[in-house]
Amino acid sequence: MTSNATPVKGNDPSHWAIRARGVGKYFGPVHALRGVTLEVRRGSTFGLIGPNGAGKTTFIKVLLGICRADSGEIRLLGGTPEDVAWRRRVGYLPENLQLPAVLTPVAFLRSIARIKGLSAGRSRPEVAAQLEASLRRVGLDEGAWGRRMGGFSKGMRQRTGLAGALLGQPDLLVLDEPTDGIDPTGRAAIREVIRQEAQRGATILLNSHLLAETERLCDQVAIMAGGQ
Repeated sequence: MTSNATPVKGNDPSHWAIRARGVGKYFGPVHALRGVTLEVRRGSTFGLIGPNGAGKTTFIKVLLGICRADSGEIRLLGGTPEDVAWRRRVGYLPENLQLPAVLTPVAFLRSIARIKGLSAGRSRPEVAAQLEASLRRVGLDEGAWGRRMGGFSKGMRQRTGLAGALLGQPDLLVLDEPTDGIDPTGRAAIREVIRQEAQRGATILLNSHLLAETERLCDQVAIMAGGQ
């Protein structure tokens, strides 16, 4: 399965945000990925859809180096999943987001900013303004910014996680079910944020089981089933 947003001539790696060749992943006798081959052009919005257990989330985890492929090759923003340099250029919202229960959203985003190097050479008020702007952008109620996240609803956790993924204007946004647990009005707002990121020039990989959502947002869609 090979796809790109628009036809590209040549084999210049700078054209591609994601290139996967024959990627396989096995969990004992279970073949989670069966030789997945996929290309996503820089600046495109690409959707992965398919039933539960199709291999979509496993592919994302292999793509980001969270787990290793058993076969095949992956290039991400010109590097490999083992390269540290590209990690600060990626924003990731996982499907099953686990947030530190004792932290507030502001404290959580502050830790992400440090990891991405966004705090270097900037004053504390400047960093705080950036974090608050990200939380405001995803529609998290301001009254929740100073609350511990242990009591957050699914939708509040999703909004907080997306705010973290957006920090630093990443070149690649990997969003795994970004509107899961969010009300219809909130979904429309999140879709608008994704559109804005695409207009900025970010490459977006969107994993969603909602066909209507991918139709609204994506240049192209790949269907996964049985790890293929």
